[in-house]
This record gives sequence, C-alpha cells and structure tokens, in this order.
Amino acid sequence: MQIGVNRLWNSQVEIMANSTLKILVILICIIYYSDSASSQPDIYRDENVNIQFYSSTLLEDIKATSNSSRAILNASTGEIAVLVKIRDFGFKKRLMKKHFNEQYMESDKYPESTFSGIIKGINSDDLSDTNESFPVEGIINIHGISKELDVKAQLRKEGNILYGKAEFYVLLDDFNIKRPKLLIKNIADKILVSINMKLEKQ
Repeated sequence: MQIGVNRLWNSQVEIMANSTLKILVILICIIYYSDSASSQPDIYRDENVNIQFYSSTLLEDIKATSNSSRAILNASTGEIAVLVKIRDFGFKKRLMKKHFNEQYMESDKYPESTFSGIIKGINSDDLSDTNESFPVEGIINIHGISKELDVKAQLRKEGNILYGKAEFYVLLDDFNIKRPKLLIKNIADKILVSINMKLEKQ
C-alpha cells in the first residue's frame, strides 16, 4: 500500500505544483493516507507559523517576517506541508515590501510558496521536551519553481504541542528571482530562511 500512496503523493504534487489547490491536495493526502489503512493519523497543525528571511550585504541588511503561514504534520508518517502567503511578509520599510512583492517575488503572479515533504524517523510518542534533530526531505516551490530541499529540523514536545524549527539557505538564481542592477549590491544572492512552528495536536 505504501508504494501506491507514494505514487499518489508524487503525482498530485507534480500536477498541482503551480496551483493554489496544491496545498489542499497535500492536506488531504496527509490526513487520509498513512502506512496502515487501520491506523489513525496523528495530526498536528499550526495556523501561525513564524517564518523569517534575512539578506546581508556590505551595503544593507534586510529582514522580513511572516506570522501567518500554515503547516500540517502527520506524525504517524512524517508527512508535512507548509503554505506561505508571500504578501504576508512584513518589512522595516514600506518601500522594501513594495519592491519585494512587485519586482522580486511577483506576488500577484506567484502569491504562495509551499513545501511538502517527509520528516524522517519521527515518532511523536518518543519525543521529549529536549530538542532532537531530524532530517527533512521534500519539494519547495518558490516563484513558481519547484526544487528539492533537504534540511535538518529540531523538534521537541510539550504536552500536546510539537515545537519545530529549521534554517536553510535559498539561492535566488535557483528560483529565477532577479535583482535590479541598481540594487544588486544591496541584496544577497543567498537568503537565510528560518522557520518556527508550534504544532498543536488535533
């Protein structure tokens, strides 16, 4: 059965890669498909995921934050999905947000970014209140382009809440994000992304 589930998961992700419906397909797969047809999925959600990105150059440091991204985790299988609304990122300067949405991310055309993947080796029953590292593998979609992403996530559990955090770098060229020539020295070509989740058991 697992082979069939994986094929369904992969085909749905590929078909919906550039659609707002993609996250709905992922959520359905996470909730209703598990290793065993008789087992109950162990679902955790966060409707207010904190995501920050940071660009540092000799001329300028740029930081943006969103606290309205969504995540869902099936701890029975390790399947996880994250949905990010691009326009929800806040900046220190209003002009930075305008440039970010209009010139770099083209958020009218690409309003969302997504990640869907697997946290390997997770067992929520074995987690403690001390951070433990887990490998995460999946597909990230930014600016309409999908790429494989492998990161390490730190997880801990307190009661019915799973806390998760991860950091990774995004190369602008990988996602065809252009820097205007006049500002090319103000924006790093490699952006640090930090994610903090507070996933509550459903």
